[in-house]
Amino acid sequence: MAIADTPPMKPKAPPVVVGLRQLVALALVALAAAVAARYSNDAVPVIAAAVVAAMIPRQRGWNVRAPLALAAALLALFVVRLWPTASEAAAAVATPAETPHLLSWIIWLPIAGAIGILFVPREAQGALRASTLAIKSPGRATGAASKATANPGLMPSLSTTSRWL
Repeated sequence: MAIADTPPMKPKAPPVVVGLRQLVALALVALAAAVAARYSNDAVPVIAAAVVAAMIPRQRGWNVRAPLALAAALLALFVVRLWPTASEAAAAVATPAETPHLLSWIIWLPIAGAIGILFVPREAQGALRASTLAIKSPGRATGAASKATANPGLMPSLSTTSRWL
């Protein structure tokens, strides 16, 4: 019986030392975030995402870290700009809402039906067709009910009709 050679152990990385230079840099970033927050509430998440993304790949140079920080900052900016504001949330509360459980019915009826179809014998084609129709009908009815109770002012992009061809 032969003994396999084991690769030599890699030396441990030196511990991370936080010195005066890192603390000053962190304080400057915090100061910049505070000034940016004074003028724009959207700036703090963007700056935080960029700083965290730039600090993560420590073994790489700035040719990798800078684009990563830029991509993280842009992603955070897009999320912040698309986030609903308090006035939009208040307007959404003022509009008449759908039934609170309609979406749950739309999601869980087909899932429960799919689980039920697992217990129908494969050879019984007529039973499979009948059970599929019985399962799809309530799901389609709840979808039609959600369309009927939808508020077109809440999401106008979903209520527009256009010609495709």
